[in-house]
Amino acid sequence: MNDRRTDRLALAALGAVALAVSVYGSGGAHPAGMARAALSALPESMAVTALRFVLALGCGMILTTLLGIACVPLRRFGFLGLAGVRVMEIAPPIGVLALLLTLVTTRTAHETVLLLAAAAPAIWGAGRAIGEAIATVPADLHAATLGMGMTGWQRLWRLEVPFSIPAGMRALRVALPVCWMTLLAGEMLGAEKLFAPGLGGMAIAAAQSGAVGLILLDALACAVLVTAFDRMMMAPALAWAARFDGGGTAGMRLVWLLAIWRRWKILNRLSTIGHAVVIQLGMIRFGRPPRGREADSDACPTAGRDAELFWWVVLAAAVAMLAVFPPSGLRLLDLGLVIENALFTTLRVLLTCGLAGVTALLLASHIGARSRLEGPIRLLALYPPVLLYPLMAAFVLDWGLHPGVWLTALVFPGTFLLMLLALMGGMRAMPPDLMRAARSLDLRGALLWRRLLLPGLAVPLADGAFAAFMWCWNATLMADALSWKGIPVHTPGLGSLMNRALATDDAQHAALTLVAATVVVLMLSQLAWSKLRAQLALRFTLSPRVPSGRAY
Repeated sequence: MNDRRTDRLALAALGAVALAVSVYGSGGAHPAGMARAALSALPESMAVTALRFVLALGCGMILTTLLGIACVPLRRFGFLGLAGVRVMEIAPPIGVLALLLTLVTTRTAHETVLLLAAAAPAIWGAGRAIGEAIATVPADLHAATLGMGMTGWQRLWRLEVPFSIPAGMRALRVALPVCWMTLLAGEMLGAEKLFAPGLGGMAIAAAQSGAVGLILLDALACAVLVTAFDRMMMAPALAWAARFDGGGTAGMRLVWLLAIWRRWKILNRLSTIGHAVVIQLGMIRFGRPPRGREADSDACPTAGRDAELFWWVVLAAAVAMLAVFPPSGLRLLDLGLVIENALFTTLRVLLTCGLAGVTALLLASHIGARSRLEGPIRLLALYPPVLLYPLMAAFVLDWGLHPGVWLTALVFPGTFLLMLLALMGGMRAMPPDLMRAARSLDLRGALLWRRLLLPGLAVPLADGAFAAFMWCWNATLMADALSWKGIPVHTPGLGSLMNRALATDDAQHAALTLVAATVVVLMLSQLAWSKLRAQLALRFTLSPRVPSGRAY
């Protein structure tokens, strides 16, 4: 019922777009020629954006699988394996996109850069999840493959890859909001350098001419596109991946697209042929049978510490090289300016995440894990609001408001929704007997929070906070680069420096901005978040703690 209700919302949004097109096409506040041109370009822009996202996600899935498989043999060298992927995952993709757009000159290169930047969050996130899942395959399953005499290829294809599919799909869904935002931000930043600007370029053109109605129509069309992709591609993929969780087909949800696939004879025959081909690939005896469980022999107990030390040494060496041999176009004043703007951006992001976390925690304790609300909330969190950012720029410029405050409020809803989704998952994962006991004992107030809610939601809140922090960081970079009718909104932050470097094709300043953003996120992740999450997992637990004689 939850999937059907979400599909009804998608159909209602499609009807709203059709109604808006019919109303706006008959007249409006803008000239008829502009309205007709915008309406005629809207289907093409939607098709271009959809094609780019499908191509980016398809290439990303191939690279994700290869990256996840390659991380396993490299786990002996932590800085080249999963730990290195975690560090690369920290780099904000919008900053990477801005840097690459200043380096390339041809339209084909711009299109390639846009696709790679849009797929980067999925590649690093899902690739890390696949590598971690393959590295944690149970020992009894490896022993079974040894007993059956499977080669390394057969073990990879018939055990390790199916075992990692659910984790990879879940990580892919977590990365999708950043992927959508990066794609549309890239179309907005490089509208003049792409073959077809897409929905992002259409929003920038509307902002340059001051057409509010066109921006709203463009945002509504993007909502339909995002919803259609989630319901027609992501939901069936997650339902298909559920069969690899260990419960077989019993745990698969009923998705209407899969039901249609099963009823059509041609599609059913194609799926049967594809299944047979996959089985035959897994039967190929390529390589030799492994001698024992190679994961145990290759694992390095200090890989995480070695990786952290390696990257800190690389960072220190880069800073030293920058101080001793500064680039020709950079001055010491530029470095101080970047540090000052990085502090402003970090403060705004931390305040936004803190306020969103408190609000989501209070709301999640009231709504619980209601499945009927999860679908709409997930769709709202998936929607990239960057198309509506120019409207906030117009509001700030017309009313003379403080841009730092209102642009910070602009990225609050997405941050709040991501944290709320993580907390709803934590509420759903709580033991039902504890929830029934709390209701039976009528626990309220501070006692309920201290005994049940905080221990159960501490780790999900930490995980959701990091995902929301990464989303908020990228959204803040884009919010700082706003303009309306060609008038930029001057906001202190790394996004303003990024937009200035992109406008002048200054690759050195764009690289310095990207390095500053990556260093700040790396420091917060390694020095604060990872240690805080470890302490939360140790101290906040719903299971009784066994006395160990150690004083805390």
